[in-house]
Amino acid sequence: MKQLKYIFYLLAIVVFLIACKTVAITGRKQLNPVPNTLITTMSFASYETVVKTSPTLPPSHTDVQMVNRVGQRIQQAVEAYMLQNLFPDSGGVPVPNQQTDGSMINHPDTDLADPEWNRSGVTWHTLYYKENYPRLREVKRKWDPLNIFYHALSIRV
Repeated sequence: MKQLKYIFYLLAIVVFLIACKTVAITGRKQLNPVPNTLITTMSFASYETVVKTSPTLPPSHTDVQMVNRVGQRIQQAVEAYMLQNLFPDSGGVPVPNQQTDGSMINHPDTDLADPEWNRSGVTWHTLYYKENYPRLREVKRKWDPLNIFYHALSIRV
């Protein structure tokens, strides 16, 4: 009976370890018993239900205008925080240096390609691809000259 109990505990630990997935941003393992695809599908379904059952307000409504003002204030506060506290020497942009290795392409931030937002003086492709960009452009020209594989911050032909 004791062996069966130990086997059960061992099986529970194995199942727990299998259910743990690595979080892309932190690199830590996290228990994830529900697959992300299911969570995404459920969230879209819930959102559609809310949209269908909730009345829509016109843009001129005072509540809509208030929400827009609050959203703009939140955006300004986040931008100010980024500029002052997160990468302050580069205007809130993660330039490759001792603190960071640049930006991660699996988390693309299209604002980094906009000079109005990226005031670091470092081009977006340097932030993402560093000194590899010229070589990657050659590969792109050879293997994808029609630019079929494209996203906002992909290698330019």
